[in-house]
Amino acid sequence: MVFTVSATGDATLYYQWRLNNVNVGSATTVPSLTLNNVQYANQGSYTVVITNTVGSITNGTGVLQVLVTPYAFTNSTKAGSSFGVSFKTDAGRSYIVKYKDALTNATWLSLTNVLGNGSPAVITDPTATGAERYYRIETLFP
Repeated sequence: MVFTVSATGDATLYYQWRLNNVNVGSATTVPSLTLNNVQYANQGSYTVVITNTVGSITNGTGVLQVLVTPYAFTNSTKAGSSFGVSFKTDAGRSYIVKYKDALTNATWLSLTNVLGNGSPAVITDPTATGAERYYRIETLFP
């Protein structure tokens, strides 16, 4: 992922990139910001403050939204009426685990909310009493 700006001025121009109003690294003379291996933590509003000996100006905001690949449940267990699963989480991302007892049901019901910490989340459904129950994970974007 590369953000690039274009500016002209009489003296050397310095570029200070910012993510959500926090400096990203140090000011440089390079008018671009390269982000390798983009992760959820890189998501947000990017600006750049361009300065020289005459003054400074801040460009408009560029927004980076990091989309995730579909999540899958792993390590499912069933004991009596209790069903358990786990799934990978991203640190700082919020999830809602939902269920329904038949695919023909129109409404998904919330089982629990999870705030990801980068480790697998372990979910237990103590009310899984029917012959079948379907689950899904919704990812909430800030």
